[in-house]
Amino acid sequence: FAVTGLRHLAIRVTDLDSRIAVLRAQYGQEAMVVAVPMDIVKSGKRMCYILDPDGAIIELCEYGAERPEFC
Repeated sequence: FAVTGLRHLAIRVTDLDSRIAVLRAQYGQEAMVVAVPMDIVKSGKRMCYILDPDGAIIELCEYGAERPEFC
């Protein structure tokens, strides 16, 4: 079936590991970090997905040296 509307929200962070540490310490939430292959994002990208309190999917993304304007 087709789903309309927002699938997830992406937020760019400068230090993904520290954001995950805060989520773990304050909310008990775990996240698995995935590295996007360099042939897809040349500057490098690490990301993870978490759920907000309402169950919406949030992507936290960290880019390498050459950061794009948008996530």
